[in-house]
Amino acid sequence: MLKEEYPHLTIMMSIGGWTRSQAFPALAASENGRKTLAEEMVAFMQKYPWRCRSRS
Repeated sequence: MLKEEYPHLTIMMSIGGWTRSQAFPALAASENGRKTLAEEMVAFMQKYPWRCRSRS
């Protein structure tokens, strides 16, 4: 894993973005689309565990 080799590396998850985000508004517009997105994000975070820290 990158974090093991580079422990100070900051990794962020991005949804949407400036490019390649044409499908996001349609996805976010429906309840089913939002539910699917949330389920896929949870599955991603379970597959690739994240260590969260607070921004205080």
